[in-house]
Amino acid sequence: MQSFKDAEHYGKIVRDSLTMAQAEYWMGKMLYYGNRSQESLVLLKSACRFFGNCNAEKALTLNVIAACHIVLGEYENAELCLQQSLQFSERDEVGKIKRKALNNYAVLCQLQDRHNHAIACLRQIGTSVNLDDTEILLQYMNIGDVFFEINNMDSAAFYYKRVDSLLPLARVKMESKASAYNSLAQFAESQQDNVQALRYWKQYDKWLNESRDMQEQNNVYAVQRKYDYGVLRSTMDKKIIERQRLIIVLSVVVVLILMGLIIAHIRLARIRRQETEIKESLIRYMRQNEEFKNAIEDNHKKLAKAFLKEQQIMQKMAVYLGNTAEVALFDSLKYSIFGGREYWEAMQKA
Repeated sequence: MQSFKDAEHYGKIVRDSLTMAQAEYWMGKMLYYGNRSQESLVLLKSACRFFGNCNAEKALTLNVIAACHIVLGEYENAELCLQQSLQFSERDEVGKIKRKALNNYAVLCQLQDRHNHAIACLRQIGTSVNLDDTEILLQYMNIGDVFFEINNMDSAAFYYKRVDSLLPLARVKMESKASAYNSLAQFAESQQDNVQALRYWKQYDKWLNESRDMQEQNNVYAVQRKYDYGVLRSTMDKKIIERQRLIIVLSVVVVLILMGLIIAHIRLARIRRQETEIKESLIRYMRQNEEFKNAIEDNHKKLAKAFLKEQQIMQKMAVYLGNTAEVALFDSLKYSIFGGREYWEAMQKA
């Protein structure tokens, strides 16, 4: 059971729904064989959901769910599950699963005293191809049991005779052989055939004891497998721990890289902001420099204009100053023009 629990756990870690479904199916089946049908139903229904579109697996799971409902006396739920199991098995044409569902359907009908329906289900199994020895033997035995139960002794004798002839040749499980000899012994006793009944009871005891011995041997093997599984589990746990450590280391590296990128981004943003401020200052300085340059050019133009006017006036003055007699006249003219102020000041206002 623990191995399936671990498989379910690992399936959840890697998000493998099919692994989880298989693990829950086998855990549910083991609980069913351990007479814990109510707990088994929880796991089997969960497994059926996780199987998704796997029709064969869903058919098989629904068949075991139906068996749990039969044990719990919930016959309506059992019949519904068996009908669904038959539908899914027919989609994938899985004959073996369909035969298992039909066999459980026959058991259900027998419990509900629907013997004709039970016989019809069992005979439908016989129409399948590739039946193995176990299936043929169990089919004859189950049909004989139904006829024996409804007191149809002739039909029961017909099928039990076939069972008796097949038992020494068929390769069936010890439990199945024990169950078959038990049915034959009870039928022989009902027919007052004590010699045959004694022979059947001896065979029943033989196969029952061998089955128990095999079970005890399997228990020993189970202990050995449990030890081997413990070693395997320890190895797997170590691998998981190593993988988790690797994930942690990689996570730390990724975090450090992200932090480095964030710091670099902050620094780059700061540098870009400083560059923007420098560019704005440079543009502002260039504008001021352009304004100052324009002001100087305007002043140069004004000075050039003033110098030009001065030159023109000086030329005119030179003409007049060339004649000494005309100096007085020039002074009088200067006074009349500039009003007695300094010459340079008058030139600036010109």
